Amino acid sequence: MGRASFVVLWLAAAAGSVQAQSALLKIQSVASSSGVRDHRTASGEQAQRSFNRTETLKVTVTNMQTNPCDYQVEWQFLAKDVTTKSVYAYNTGTKSVPLKGGSFAAFDVQSAPLPETQIMQYDYDDWGNLVPVGQRTEVGAKPAGYVFVVKASGKVITVEASDRDLKEQYRKDLAANATKPAP
Repeated sequence: MGRASFVVLWLAAAAGSVQAQSALLKIQSVASSSGVRDHRTASGEQAQRSFNRTETLKVTVTNMQTNPCDYQVEWQFLAKDVTTKSVYAYNTGTKSVPLKGGSFAAFDVQSAPLPETQIMQYDYDDWGNLVPVGQRTEVGAKPAGYVFVVKASGKVITVEASDRDLKEQYRKDLAANATKPAP
């Protein structure tokens, strides 16, 4: 997720009045970090590299109308398990963003550290050198993207994600859940 993401879209929101509100949502990748720690066993026959990855996004919401509107921004950072390949939300959050007409609010959202470990086995060759043997083993998860949902008056206004397929999947999931009767 180290690539820069820049998204601009228009939102329409019911604001408790006859007039609809619209807003501009901008999501930009600010930073991506990966704390790395290397470890080798005393005999040198196993090497381990550990990562703790984080992603920081700058979110800007602008109310493009003259009427005030209370927006609710919800987000999920997703991870993909390196063993099972399943995708899951590992870090979620929400922020209320009340805006006067024509005003904007900007804030940073940082994911929690996502741990991953790579383990490689080594053996000695005929000349006494350590050489990799077998396959590298990975444990943990890798970043799989992010999803932002913007709501106003309890209604979903838009979904934005780190890639188009993820965005469409979440839009379909939200639409399917909206048509189901409440328990």
